[in-house]
Amino acid sequence: MSAAAGLLRKKAAASYLGASTRSLDRWIEAGNGPPFHLIGSRRHFLRTELDAWIANALNENTDVVRQSETDRDSKTIDVIGMHMARVG
Repeated sequence: MSAAAGLLRKKAAASYLGASTRSLDRWIEAGNGPPFHLIGSRRHFLRTELDAWIANALNENTDVVRQSETDRDSKTIDVIGMHMARVG
């Protein structure tokens, strides 16, 4: 596929991501949106870069969930330990 075939305008990129164009703008303004390329004054997105951005976001969210599960398990163990100390 040529780069032109994988080049999406903002509306198509937002649709590809399942988001509104406003959400896409907010992500970019916040500094955590997908990479884009200015052609003239318009933002364009490469489909391959959107795919990589999605994969990275999924990995980061998975890491957060794993950390939350670890924290929860640790707290559960602490509560059980405190209970056993009082009972024992």
